Amino acid sequence: KPPIDSGEGDSTSIDVVFVIDASGSMRSYSRLTTAKEALHTFIGALSESDRAALIKFNTSATILSNLTTDKVSVDSLVDSIYAGGDTSMYTGFSEALNMLSKTEETYGYKMIIILSDGSDVPSTSYDSKYAPLVQQANDNNIVVYTIGAGTSVDTSILTKIATNTGGSYYNAT
Repeated sequence: KPPIDSGEGDSTSIDVVFVIDASGSMRSYSRLTTAKEALHTFIGALSESDRAALIKFNTSATILSNLTTDKVSVDSLVDSIYAGGDTSMYTGFSEALNMLSKTEETYGYKMIIILSDGSDVPSTSYDSKYAPLVQQANDNNIVVYTIGAGTSVDTSILTKIATNTGGSYYNAT
């Protein structure tokens, strides 16, 4: 995307909410370790003016950090995440959307990065849980990137979320 000018010569900033799967299935195949390593890399690549937030989800979502320019504090929370419970990815996605929809910033990019194995337990369908969230993301100009953590990833919902918001799906091994 082209840079966004704030009108005051400020460079483009990013508001990014990292949403990480902390469900029991993330224990297998080093998925949680892979997701944590990817998070550390992402957070380390952000610029001084960028803001980051961190949300974990399993049976429900928990906000670990609201949007902040203090990336060191966000990064320090990553290693405290442990795996357990079911997977309700839509709860983490919803919390991230609510957080980014409330921000008053008038310039910069808003994005969500979801790191998950794609497993959805108890099973939900894209149309029932994710389509309304994708519409909310589009209505608020929020792009969602999804990352399949580890091997044996269920890519169906992850790919649809990313593609339908203008983002992309990636795999981290």
